[in-house]
Amino acid sequence: MKNKLIQVFETIKNILRKIRWHSPLAFLFIFIINYHLIINRLLDQFSMSDLNQANQGITQFLYYIAIVGFAILASKSITIKDLLKLLIGYLVYIVSSYFILISVNLNNPDFEVGNWSENMLLETGFLETGLLIVVLSFVFRYLLTEFGIHKKSQRFLPENGSNHFILACLIGSFAVNDIKILLHSTSHLTIFAEENYLSYYLLFLALNTFISCLAFIALAHSLLNGLRDLKNNNASFNLVLSASALFAIIFNYTIQFGIRSDHTILGEYLFPGAFIYQFTILFSLFLLIYFITNRVFVGTLIIVSLGSIVSVANYLKEGLRSEPLLVTDFVWIKEISLLSSFVEHKILINIFITVAVALILFILGYKKWLPGAIFERKRMRAIGLLTVASLWLGIFTIFRTEENSKIVDNVPVISKLNNIVDLTWMGFTKNASYKSLMYVWTKQITKEVMPVPEGYNETSIKEIVEKYSKLATEINETRDSQIEEHTIIYILSESFADPMRLPGITISEEVLPNIKTIMQDYTSGTMRSDFYGGGTANMEIQTLIGLPYYNLSPSVSVMNTEVIPKMTYVPTISQFYEDKDKVAVHFHNGANYSRNIIYKDFGFETFIALGGTDDEPTMLEYNGANASDKTTYYAIESQLTQDTPQFFSAITMQNHIPWEKDEPVEITATGEGFSAEETKNLTNYVRLLKDTDIMTKDFLDTLSDMDKKITVVFYGDHLPGLYPSAIFSDDPNSQYQTDYFVWSNFQTEKLDHPYVNSSDFPALVFKQIDAKVSPYYALLTEVLENEDRQNPKESETLTSDELKLIEYDLMLGKGYLLEYPEFFTIK
Repeated sequence: MKNKLIQVFETIKNILRKIRWHSPLAFLFIFIINYHLIINRLLDQFSMSDLNQANQGITQFLYYIAIVGFAILASKSITIKDLLKLLIGYLVYIVSSYFILISVNLNNPDFEVGNWSENMLLETGFLETGLLIVVLSFVFRYLLTEFGIHKKSQRFLPENGSNHFILACLIGSFAVNDIKILLHSTSHLTIFAEENYLSYYLLFLALNTFISCLAFIALAHSLLNGLRDLKNNNASFNLVLSASALFAIIFNYTIQFGIRSDHTILGEYLFPGAFIYQFTILFSLFLLIYFITNRVFVGTLIIVSLGSIVSVANYLKEGLRSEPLLVTDFVWIKEISLLSSFVEHKILINIFITVAVALILFILGYKKWLPGAIFERKRMRAIGLLTVASLWLGIFTIFRTEENSKIVDNVPVISKLNNIVDLTWMGFTKNASYKSLMYVWTKQITKEVMPVPEGYNETSIKEIVEKYSKLATEINETRDSQIEEHTIIYILSESFADPMRLPGITISEEVLPNIKTIMQDYTSGTMRSDFYGGGTANMEIQTLIGLPYYNLSPSVSVMNTEVIPKMTYVPTISQFYEDKDKVAVHFHNGANYSRNIIYKDFGFETFIALGGTDDEPTMLEYNGANASDKTTYYAIESQLTQDTPQFFSAITMQNHIPWEKDEPVEITATGEGFSAEETKNLTNYVRLLKDTDIMTKDFLDTLSDMDKKITVVFYGDHLPGLYPSAIFSDDPNSQYQTDYFVWSNFQTEKLDHPYVNSSDFPALVFKQIDAKVSPYYALLTEVLENEDRQNPKESETLTSDELKLIEYDLMLGKGYLLEYPEFFTIK
């Protein structure tokens, strides 16, 4: 009987040593401890004192039991030497945590890095409890040793047990109780606090604490093991895991530093999820590099080199062009000599020295520092590669399936980052600065600009070139002038659209008498807008390049930032003018929609704006909430020369939201079914239109007296977004129809084009001034002549398939047209 009991005892002992019960029990204790500490810091927002106190009493009782239990477990493995590891782990965490805090406040000019106390450098939420646990563990170790229990209990501990897990639990708890992380990670639970649903709050808080404990303890455990392996000069998975996290934190800072701003957007210096998203992308990328090379030293050199190059290039490009480094910029690697011409020689020398040092380090350290493979088993290496690939595939799929710039809800981090607000219209820099550069890169990679048109190949492009070269010759036989002999002025009149074309609108008097007279005498009609209440930049760019938005994928929201950077060649009507004779005017920030970049690329030496450019207005007058049309027209007049042909692209701001215009009081407007707010906006809007009418006539009268040929293309970009949706129910197309006219200060023919697309204006200008065309503009002329202007939906289906092929080749295709430069040349 005694022998059987001994056998049972040995069996239980062996089972306990093999099932590793020590770590799960330690995790349970540390979870209870952290949960109690967090509750004490967050539950003061509830008014249900009885339930609150009862809950706190229970967790406090469990808290003390867990402290004793965890201290007993720690006493069996922790030693005096481990205190140094614990201190190093704590220091690594507070330095990393503070560095992250600095990173997320790069856009905050009021953040003072040296104000350690206010910024809570030393996280003390777990410090008192941690010290108590350490002290108790040594007390228990002494007592258990004195009574001989410690040695006997070792027989029940797991085989080859490591004290790193115990230390990781303590180090990870500092992060779990970090008030900066705590408030951010529990912010989504405030709805329960506001509704006083304490039970739900506690449940989700427990889940949040459990997940946080798992994550931070795992990272701390990896850090401790990685430091051990680094000390022993051994390559390991734990080492590259820790290194990848460290490099992700460092390069997140250096990348964002190059595109930092100094103000808030919607009250945010950095949008929620931006840091975590970029950290995740960088972390997984660095892991992938380690997994591919399977060598710590080689992988580290590649990561440091790549991170440094991207950070420096991003900083330099933002400084030179007010635009961050984009995925599409990597095509310039093959033009290294051209790139070097833009960079100072001092920077080039530093880059050369850095590369040389990296090569020397590689030669010296390849076989000495951290030799050996990260993974000895190919299966484990393959699992690592597949894990990273699966993460990226999931992210790609999420963004690829977005609709109307929104992705599916409830995806951690990504849904909040993408869906909280759409900043696309503000350009790449703002999106990169406030949502991270990796977010901008993701959007670039995942958005499909244009589907491959049927029949796209080199032969079809060649046939188009030949066909329209012949047509251009035929057209030019009947035309007598060259476009560069004329001054062309594009006037994008913000939100300009005659309200009287809509049903149920009543205005106390005619507010557009002058413009309607002009439209009767000159080429004019209705322009098809691709958007309602917005989309200005898309109309603007189409008038310059002649490529229609309606051929693109609906996922594209801004051509300036999502299409133009991808193009192999951008044909513009302004290309026929000298750079010094090109002028852009827009009385808003020139960086919006990356206009400052676009116009610079198009060769405009002058861009007059309120910010984001070097050219400032000499006269600024407001009408309502925005710069007046008179201010825009004055800017054009002040740049006009006496006899040199010029090209202008001007965008007004007067009729932009908000519509604020109290005078003249006698002008009022109403609409059937309009609310009081809608009626007020409509009245203010038509008063502004009245001023547009007067100022436009005065502007054209001034141009009439000039002794050079001037042609003005005046058009509204979209309807103002003030109308109720019901007003478009009978005619949905009316929601996307504005007004245009083409006026000249010399005798021209009134052409019959009652309905055009904004991309038709280049061909229409050539036709209006009787100018010779290139094969490209011969194609646009064919589209202009053949499209059904009365039905915009049919217009889309009848759009030239040949133009679609040309558009795709320029945007995403093989670039066959680059072999035919004569296609864009006027003979």
